[in-house]
Amino acid sequence: PDFFGAVKDMHSNESFRRAGENQNLDEIVGRLTSVSGLDGTEYHELVAALRNHEEQFDQLKNKYLYHGVRPLEDILQEAKTDLDMAVQACNCQDKSAEAVSKLVSHLSVCFTLVKSGKKFLQADVSQQERKLVIPHRGQMLTLFRFLQCHKAAQPDALWKRIFNWVHDKVCGQPGNSQQPDNHLAQVLTGEGKCLTLGLLASFLALNGLESDIVCYRKFLIEQDREFMRPLFKFLGVEEKIRYMTFDELCEERLAHIRQASKELIESGKVTTARSQGQFANRACLIDEVDVVFARNFYGNTWDGGFKLTSPQAVGLVSHIFSEVTAGRPIKNIADTDEFQDLLEAYPEEMRGVLTQKAAELVQNVEEWSKPEPILDEKTGRIGYKEKDEVSYDISYSNQTTFAYLSFLQQGKLTPEQVQEQIGIDMLCGRFSFADLPNSYACILGVTGTLMELRSIEGFETVLQNEYGFKHFTITPSIFAGGRLLFNPGEHVQVHAVEDEWGLGLERLVAEHTARGDSVLVFFKNETQMKKYPGWANMQCLTERTNPKSRKGYIAAATAEGKATLLTRAFGRGIDFQMPEKHRLVVIQTYLSSLVSEEQQIKGRTARHGKSGLFLQVLCAQHLEGKMAFSPEDVNSLRNLKGDQIQSLLKAKQTAKTSSKFFGMAERRNRARHLEAETRKWESLLFGDAETSQKLKRLATFNEVRDPVHYSVLLDISMSMSGKRKQHMDVAFSKFREQLCAQERQGINTMVSVVLFNHTTQVIVPTHVKASELQDIAHRQVGGGTCFHNAFAACRTLISKRSKTQELILFLTDGEAECPERELTALLAEHGNRIKCITCVALGAQAGKSVLKNIGAKFQAKNISFNLYDANSEESLVTAFQEAAGGRAIHCK
Repeated sequence: PDFFGAVKDMHSNESFRRAGENQNLDEIVGRLTSVSGLDGTEYHELVAALRNHEEQFDQLKNKYLYHGVRPLEDILQEAKTDLDMAVQACNCQDKSAEAVSKLVSHLSVCFTLVKSGKKFLQADVSQQERKLVIPHRGQMLTLFRFLQCHKAAQPDALWKRIFNWVHDKVCGQPGNSQQPDNHLAQVLTGEGKCLTLGLLASFLALNGLESDIVCYRKFLIEQDREFMRPLFKFLGVEEKIRYMTFDELCEERLAHIRQASKELIESGKVTTARSQGQFANRACLIDEVDVVFARNFYGNTWDGGFKLTSPQAVGLVSHIFSEVTAGRPIKNIADTDEFQDLLEAYPEEMRGVLTQKAAELVQNVEEWSKPEPILDEKTGRIGYKEKDEVSYDISYSNQTTFAYLSFLQQGKLTPEQVQEQIGIDMLCGRFSFADLPNSYACILGVTGTLMELRSIEGFETVLQNEYGFKHFTITPSIFAGGRLLFNPGEHVQVHAVEDEWGLGLERLVAEHTARGDSVLVFFKNETQMKKYPGWANMQCLTERTNPKSRKGYIAAATAEGKATLLTRAFGRGIDFQMPEKHRLVVIQTYLSSLVSEEQQIKGRTARHGKSGLFLQVLCAQHLEGKMAFSPEDVNSLRNLKGDQIQSLLKAKQTAKTSSKFFGMAERRNRARHLEAETRKWESLLFGDAETSQKLKRLATFNEVRDPVHYSVLLDISMSMSGKRKQHMDVAFSKFREQLCAQERQGINTMVSVVLFNHTTQVIVPTHVKASELQDIAHRQVGGGTCFHNAFAACRTLISKRSKTQELILFLTDGEAECPERELTALLAEHGNRIKCITCVALGAQAGKSVLKNIGAKFQAKNISFNLYDANSEESLVTAFQEAAGGRAIHCK
């Protein structure tokens, strides 16, 4: 991996160097100011700032490297002394924009010396200059815009606000100065976001403002940290700059709550100090800002807890596991000695919730493999797929503990490895990902797709109003002209069905590898990847790939004649080395619902001024089922010309992106409410309330009542377009409101949603509380109608829980074949738990005879059946509300 990394750095540096030689300074500044909407005055200021920087950089470079032969240690010492003087000049009373600009230049030179000084001194004289790694013009312009040090007369420039804010904070008057402005910049993929943020963080740290560089993937964070670590260490700011994932930040926020909660339940006291304002005195530097607005983050919560590991808790878990694996089902856990020992070990206020936790353990012991636990045998840790990678920092409450015991039983883990993992899980906090950045003193972010984000209607309002972004910069590419070959008329293929699609992909890959091209084939997920013929014999990069092996696989992927299959997670943030003597071909096998994702995947090739080819190989079934294509739209893709094809694809993507954005505010409000509950608990926990009151609140936080689960099956075929879809959205909203009201009364209800046409979409996560249920208004319609897949998905959902009362709500506006086989399997496996099925026939074309036939099969099993004929919004709302009010759901 070190060799591969060195080769990649060498090629990148050479590409950046050549690009810098070929780019006209005035021209690149002109492109930045034009696209960013800046005026002529700022153009001239940026030109002057960049020119002065390059003059200062050359002077310092010559001073350190071309005035006699000296040891690198002496050169670095001199550079550090000069840098310290530049920092002092910035912090003196008459500090100026000129002094700030000089400090930026000194920082840049220090990076060059630390990164490449040794190679420079070791090289032949004729090759020395080519060994230097120098921040390029695009990176420097982005820094100038962030710091606004090119604007001498700007009273609220970021650098001024930083100095004033830090000064007032040190003097104990933090409220006297305005916090620094938030700023978002577009830096194209492969053009150095890592160094841009690293230099920015260095500047802030040297001037008193510590920062967190935040990304969504641990792999990318670790990669960037290692790249910048030598500079941070040289500057003495390594402890002031942290590279963190969003999960790690939430973990830090919860740490004091977790420790205090565990203290409370085990000793009845709280000695842990409350952490105050962990982030309020730091800057948040976000890499790939657009990911923050993805569904996995925006509107989602990070849930954290602690584990009871007393001998009594471990004893109960071990007893349940050993009994069940020995084939002795537990009829009443409360009758066991192990359970009575548990109750005696903990405060009386916790007995009710511990009884529920014990029942939860009995329920989960047979479901420990859902979702699939992924064991790292080297570390002995169990992880799960989350946010495009396998995370070993998460677990499933009172379920993962059995996964550890099972792997221990199989001999894959030792007793020492599982010792700390066995116990009873307790919830103690939930934090909203979307609100995390606003905890900081300021937010400075970069993304490769800012223009695409801002083109979404209403998105810029969110950026400005919710996050206070006041400045936006579009940094142009330093490489003259794009060299990506993509002609939609020639390079977009559409296959009718999945079998043809897979074979078409295989032929295309074979064709290009035979020419010597290296080929990257991106799939939406691992399931789709496995539909590629012969996938098992290919090199595959998925979330499961061992992180220690990834760097070598990534480097090898661009070898001549090599083909690699990848999941979408590797379509952003990964710098595939551009080959010198052959072409890198990227094939995307699905149409991205987010325009920004497609741009990122395209950006894996044609980097650093090299040429590349992008192809799309699509399946009509996927387009109709997921992207609201009609059969006529699919035919158009086959018959239209290039520009027309691109326009159609862009229109569908834009519609899908906008529809996803539609429910963002609602999702965020729900997550914000859950975080507010955590804040109330935090105040109570660290306050002066009686211990008994605190314990009762912790118990309420963890309370589990008799669960009821709704499987909601909703038709989104093409005939549901227009008013019908709108009416269904309203009815679904009312359904959720009624369940939320019941939830506030303590009724434990879970809901899973299946959207179906001729395929199915299971909304994840499943089995959520009504208050956490996602809106469906943004979901698009398309495709035909098939009941078979809908009830097959229903059967799978019900199989995930064994102690729930089940209710089914089924809506359709069309007619399809009765799913005989799926209903027979569903009723055979779960008929004893299904209490009621409600079928809603929407409109005159709905096949009521088929629905009656479906209902008869449930009635034959003594299951209640309701059929509603809905021809208006009002009648549809009534049907959904009555389904939510079914009496059977509250029976114990």
